[in-house]
Amino acid sequence: MDFTTPEAVKQVADALPLASRAAVTEMARQFEEKLKGSGVQEKRVYAVWTNTDLTEGRGREYIQYHCEKEATANRLAKKNYVMGSDGRVTAEKMFYVNGRWFAPGANIIPPTDADNAEEHRLEAERKAKEEKARVLAKLKDLGITEAELKVLES
Repeated sequence: MDFTTPEAVKQVADALPLASRAAVTEMARQFEEKLKGSGVQEKRVYAVWTNTDLTEGRGREYIQYHCEKEATANRLAKKNYVMGSDGRVTAEKMFYVNGRWFAPGANIIPPTDADNAEEHRLEAERKAKEEKARVLAKLKDLGITEAELKVLES
């Protein structure tokens, strides 16, 4: 039984003795309220920016901290940027979706040429494994035993 819906909780409440029904019914009501309010919520946060190269500033900017209060962000931004200068503080929106808070500013690192080459190698390896598994499954469907497959693999 799926206990993630208010209907399921109500079914459980109906199956309980009368003494326990009130508490479970109240839980079902609270659960329904939570589901109704589970739409996207948002709040303002303050982002503290820094740079990946603190010596010359030739790197990329990224958000290092998210703060609820501007005063906290200003404190953390002090001497937190290139050559000890103050980092920039911006107001951002944070979103609450499916029980988790999400904020802008993921530090996504772009791949190098070596990373791209390795990714191609890994993808080819994954495809070869999938193809091998597909062929082995097909052979097993045809009635070949594990011992016979081991002979083929060697």
